[in-house]
Amino acid sequence: MSVYVYQTLLTLFFCSVPVLLVWFYYLNRKHETDKRTEILLAALEKKPDMDVEEFMKKLNMNEKPRKRISLKMMVMVWKILGIVILAGGIPVLGIAVGLDINGHFNSEGLAFLYMWGAFLTILGAIFLLVYYQSKKFLSKELVLEEAKLDRELQKVKESKEVSE
Repeated sequence: MSVYVYQTLLTLFFCSVPVLLVWFYYLNRKHETDKRTEILLAALEKKPDMDVEEFMKKLNMNEKPRKRISLKMMVMVWKILGIVILAGGIPVLGIAVGLDINGHFNSEGLAFLYMWGAFLTILGAIFLLVYYQSKKFLSKELVLEEAKLDRELQKVKESKEVSE
């Protein structure tokens, strides 16, 4: 097979796998929600006067509690991903330019290096843009969440002091 086929397959793999993972995650969550709704509707048909909130609490007791990623952590992940990907894309572009200037590489390989270097650089820049925009738009929520975490930490410290 030619180099173009391998490049195309590699590009399709790296672009389609994350999309498929997100799609499967979404389908799984949708299935869970549909299943809960079906159970709730069946229970309401049998017993129309029951307390729905109490039933939902009992229904959700068997599930593992999901850890919620804090906004601050999510924003920091975007920043770190942006820096790491950008730090990978710029050297790839630099290597491609260096090889192109020296003429020591075939044009198909150079096109591949330019493509991946540009892709990584743009992706890293997008992550950094998302970081700065989310930091700007979520500033109030981040402050409130930090205050909430401080209150919880204070309660834990107080409970440790009381127990001692």
